[in-house]
Amino acid sequence: MSKQNSKSFLIQSVVATAMMMGVVLVMLNPQYTVFKVGTNYAVQIMFAYFVASIGFLLIKKPGLLFTGFACTAALCLFLQQSSNKDLVFAKVNGEQKIFVAQFNMSAASDDALSSIKSILDTDADVISLQEITPDWQPILKSKLKSKYPYHSLVYRQEDFLGIAIYSKLPFQNMDTIYTDQIPNLIAKVKLIDRSVYLASTYFYPDLNDIDIDRMNKHKLILDEYFEKIDDPIINFGEFNQVQWASFIKSYKNDMNLLDSRRFPFFDNPTDHIFFSKHFECVDFKTITNAYTNHLGISGEYQIKMNLANVEAAN
Repeated sequence: MSKQNSKSFLIQSVVATAMMMGVVLVMLNPQYTVFKVGTNYAVQIMFAYFVASIGFLLIKKPGLLFTGFACTAALCLFLQQSSNKDLVFAKVNGEQKIFVAQFNMSAASDDALSSIKSILDTDADVISLQEITPDWQPILKSKLKSKYPYHSLVYRQEDFLGIAIYSKLPFQNMDTIYTDQIPNLIAKVKLIDRSVYLASTYFYPDLNDIDIDRMNKHKLILDEYFEKIDDPIINFGEFNQVQWASFIKSYKNDMNLLDSRRFPFFDNPTDHIFFSKHFECVDFKTITNAYTNHLGISGEYQIKMNLANVEAAN
């Protein structure tokens, strides 16, 4: 091997190793800020690998071409396994349905009235609102009460961690759970002949080790609450974690919940709607308006046909 070829081989080996290490770091999701930033942009990194592979094809570097496509495939599989695995949404089966929406009010601050209109236009049965400041309280009360007569709103005078559930359906029960003074609302509503639990949960961003401990404690408290519930559950909220983050994957696994969102293209959403295995997801959308491309999300869910048939037989 000539000196020039040896140098070329060394450079290609370094590049290939760096590419593979990037994939490993994204998939392992280590709890360090510098690595978490990379994990949050896993989708963009995957597409960057794909583009780089095309470049390696054009300059005739087969080793790097193979590595690039292998890294792209690995990330694609990793992201797909972290999302809703159904290729298409479930077909409407005629069973009881519920339509919910989740909004982070910090995204609505540019134009309050336009954002309220966007919220009302969803016509959801139940809406969850988070990051509510005290200034929002009178606006929400005046604009939403007529369409959503049943509601619970908890806000704190000192910050933005207010939270609310507005519903067309009457509440059978409403619990407020505090974790490190952060409120979470869990409502129980009734469809035609079935009770459903709706949990609006908010997780503070994991900026340091203290925040990570706080999140794990928060998850444990919710897990203990959900363990006692046999009825269907829908859990919506601002989790401040992308859906492929190790914490979110652990959260869904521990709570026995499924993800509504399918593969996210060029987006790093941290708000989610999870649902128990009693349901099928019929539809899921990102809600936008003239001021933001991500005001909130909405999902429609129906009771599984086989579950309804089994319970009817009993």
